Amino acid sequence: MILELAVVAQLAARCAPSIAIETLAAVMRTESGFQPFALGVNGPGGGTILPETREAAVALATDLIFRQGRSVDLGLMQVNSGNLRALGLTVAEVLNPCTNLAAGARILREGYVMASRGEADPQQALRVAFSRYNTGHPERGFANGYVRRVQGAAEVVVPAIRLRGETAVAPPRPAATPVPELPDDDPDAPPEWDVWARATHASRPRLVAVPREAPTASGGAAGSTPIEPPRTVE
Repeated sequence: MILELAVVAQLAARCAPSIAIETLAAVMRTESGFQPFALGVNGPGGGTILPETREAAVALATDLIFRQGRSVDLGLMQVNSGNLRALGLTVAEVLNPCTNLAAGARILREGYVMASRGEADPQQALRVAFSRYNTGHPERGFANGYVRRVQGAAEVVVPAIRLRGETAVAPPRPAATPVPELPDDDPDAPPEWDVWARATHASRPRLVAVPREAPTASGGAAGSTPIEPPRTVE
């Protein structure tokens, strides 16, 4: 299963708004090829596995991680299983495409913040963040070719993005079709990541119970535990 680029853009805008859509799309193309349930098994005998469904991916990843003790990169952004505790996520949660994007964006943003402390050029800081995302090191991602692959992916996915060193103005984001908001208690709603199905579903007339009082939303800040980078399976 491969997500269309338009769906990827919708997901990025909705689930990880702190990172430019173009940047996330380039990383996703490099990491998973837009395969939402891709599993990258690290170590001897490892490789990439592409389950057809989320349920199959969750079952297989759970077995690999907890029974076999394997290190596994998960989903669109190939979030490494070693990060789950620090991120506060389960295998099932991180294989939700929206949650996966948000988790990967958090890791990438932390790498960018670290890189920005010693690099005045935002584009170079972004490249260093890519290196950290892949290897946890500011230079190894250049040496192994990962940064170059992300740059190449950016040129394929969105030709307007430029990551070659010159000062670049971020291109305007394309107008996105709003993702329909559906009630949390709607049992028939399609998955959150399936924006086209949700649009069709939302257009159908339905009766919705209106609460007498609007519930108060609760919030919390993300922890400061360092996040390990995902490991890309070559």
